[in-house]
Amino acid sequence: MGLKSVAIASPYPERTNRLLADYLEYVGLEVVSQKGLDVECPAFLPPEAAYRLALEANCEAADGILISCTNFRTMEVIEKIEQDIGKPVVSSNTASLWKLLRLAGAKESVRGAGRLFGT
Repeated sequence: MGLKSVAIASPYPERTNRLLADYLEYVGLEVVSQKGLDVECPAFLPPEAAYRLALEANCEAADGILISCTNFRTMEVIEKIEQDIGKPVVSSNTASLWKLLRLAGAKESVRGAGRLFGT
């Protein structure tokens, strides 16, 4: 997707976000912002929590947003976040779905899953 810098939004505590940021920086991405919720069971959070958190994590220096955690409901709000901030948003769920579909040979887009499916 051409991203060089990202903002991290996750339900994780700071220490887990730091590990994620360290890994992303190791593979060549600059992490310019990170916000966590310090929540143990994000499955009970509504999608609006992911929406608000992504907006809080966003900053001008970020080319896009990474919402981490497959137990965090993001699919319902990915496109709304992208529309509101004008940047790509990738979540653990959309990245996993995208990769699995590509491994299965499928090239179809998934409506509502964001810009990732346009690549």
